Formats: sequence, structure tokens, C-alpha cells
Amino acid sequence: MYTPNQEIEQYLHQIETAIYHLAESDDFIDGLRQQLYDYAEAHTTLSISTLVKEFGTPEEVAADFLETRSALKPKKVAKSRQRGWIKTIIILILAVIVIGEILHLRDLRSQKQAMATDVITIYEPVEGGTDGET
Repeated sequence: MYTPNQEIEQYLHQIETAIYHLAESDDFIDGLRQQLYDYAEAHTTLSISTLVKEFGTPEEVAADFLETRSALKPKKVAKSRQRGWIKTIIILILAVIVIGEILHLRDLRSQKQAMATDVITIYEPVEGGTDGET
């Protein structure tokens, strides 16, 4: 059985390099690897140029993969990351506000209402009394 491991793995490595981790490509590469090995079993000689003729250049294969993964184009990835930071900041601000309110309510609960300690005396005028007694 002819197993052109080195050629296939080199071809796959070139595709992975072309994708450059812009998208999750492990499943794609595994599926392509299986297709390449199946192709290799049916053909007695295999080289990188044969693979390029049959499947396309690594850059073309990578570009086709990235086009099908339109949600993961670089601009969208950057925008998605930016939204992630904004969401994180908003969540942190809300958490700080909630913790502050909880601490404020806890503080209010622990304080007892001030009690009045001054005594107010009211004198009523007495009939027939002197001005000093009013």
C-alpha cells in the first residue's frame, strides 16, 4: 500500500499556514486529510504538484474555506472582539453598582434611628400671676 504521508502532511501544513488561524479549521483539515489519503490510495504516485492539480493550491483551498466561513472574516472577528470587551466593561460596571447598592443598604440597616433626647418644656400662663412666671 502506498502511503504518501510526507507529501499530504506538507500540503496540509501549507493550507493551515494560509488559513493562519483566522477560523477554527481543525475539523476542515481533518476532513481534507481523509480525502487526501483516500485519493492517495487510488493513485500509485503522488506529489505536491499532483495534489495541487487535483485539489488546488493551498492558498486557493484556504481561501475557499475562509469564504465559506464568512462570519469569521478578519474585520468581523475584530468587531466581535471589540463587542466582547464592551460587554465585559458594561457587566463590570453593573456589578460594581449592584455591590455598591448592597453595601449601602447594609450600612443603612446597621444604623439605628437617632432618638430625640432633648426635653421640651411648655409653660402655660397662670391667671393672676406675675410676668416672670409666664
